[in-house]
Amino acid sequence: MTARGFAYRAGPARLPAAPDDEPALIDLARRQADGYGVASPKKTAGPPSSPDPPPGYDSALFGPPGTKVGTGIGGGYRVPSQGCEADSRRALIGDVVRWAQITYVPEQLANRLADQARTTPAYLGALAAWRSCMAGRGFSFATPDAAHDALSAEFAREGATAGFRQREVSVASADGECSAEVHLPLTAARAARELVGSLSPDERSSLAGLAADRDAAVERAHGVLGK
Repeated sequence: MTARGFAYRAGPARLPAAPDDEPALIDLARRQADGYGVASPKKTAGPPSSPDPPPGYDSALFGPPGTKVGTGIGGGYRVPSQGCEADSRRALIGDVVRWAQITYVPEQLANRLADQARTTPAYLGALAAWRSCMAGRGFSFATPDAAHDALSAEFAREGATAGFRQREVSVASADGECSAEVHLPLTAARAARELVGSLSPDERSSLAGLAADRDAAVERAHGVLGK
């Protein structure tokens, strides 16, 4: 970007919690302070007061319009084939389509296994215990997602009133406490891990190749960063 006449500063990045790091996944302190975040202003990447990019910035970063390419990945993902972002991905991985595969294919398979895990006896048992725990705190929701969705719908109707904010924090905190008590996230993670064997041989082979290419890209990135 500098060679093209633009200053570029990456926004802050936060590593996702590990699937079996239950306290981090639940993040009770955040729930107690901000509920589900339904009524909080949505934060965008980069500095909050960043001005609009100067003319030509987006084209330099993402390539000219019409230069995205298909990836063949379910969902119709298309990625930039020109611009500094595409150049950086080629430098690390060799190909922008391979970058997309490394990014999205494991995520899609993980999401599929996560959905299947929610139908397993172990998870359903933990969910029943979660509902009982929530009922003991005065709340009746079928699932944590249902609790979040109910608060979102309430916010859409009423806005961020003082009463809503208090209820959001109460529900989200109870959800987190009950999830921790019955180990709902950990049960889900274990159930999904046990379902890995249900992936087809082709899917497992693909994941192994993607993991190897990702590891190689990480090594190249360390070299770029001087680590």
